[in-house]
Amino acid sequence: MIAKYVFLALASLLLGCDDSDSVETVLPESELSVNPEEIVFQKEGGETAMTISTNRGWCIGKDEGVWFKVDGESTGVGGEHSVNFSATENFGTEKRVSKITIQAGTKSQELNVTQFGSEPDMVIPEKEIRVDYNIGERAVVIHSNAEVKLTSAAEWITLSGGYTLNSTQFMMSIKDNPGEERRGILTAKVG
Repeated sequence: MIAKYVFLALASLLLGCDDSDSVETVLPESELSVNPEEIVFQKEGGETAMTISTNRGWCIGKDEGVWFKVDGESTGVGGEHSVNFSATENFGTEKRVSKITIQAGTKSQELNVTQFGSEPDMVIPEKEIRVDYNIGERAVVIHSNAEVKLTSAAEWITLSGGYTLNSTQFMMSIKDNPGEERRGILTAKVG
């Protein structure tokens, strides 16, 4: 008799659970934004900051390179966070390069970390610049440890700007494009 009641109780539990009553939790897609997208130190070393914006928990993975470190927390929760990095002085002539990876949910972003040596050198964060047909002016940033000259052979691009200690910001003026896609080449020289 007891076995009959146990069987009926189990059957009602199994039959009472159908898929229409189940609740599925769906998380929004992972988002990750990092600014700047490249970390550059001068020869003397020092500190620089980066902003991480995400809707997930995040962490920073560091490649080899004992010459730089993450100051403070290298993990966090969703939101906007400022992360500081510091580097020791580079006594060599050549630049040092390493990488960090920022992971947030299913998204990850790999960033270069560069420190100049005593040889004139530069880092160009954007290798290809895309602009709308009616853009007008747009900034082009080049990090360097010496004076940079930027030139354009295209008649529809004009450049202006100057040298500052940590980076050079040129303003690129672009004439309207009434026709098909066009390409121009900018040439940067340092030292």
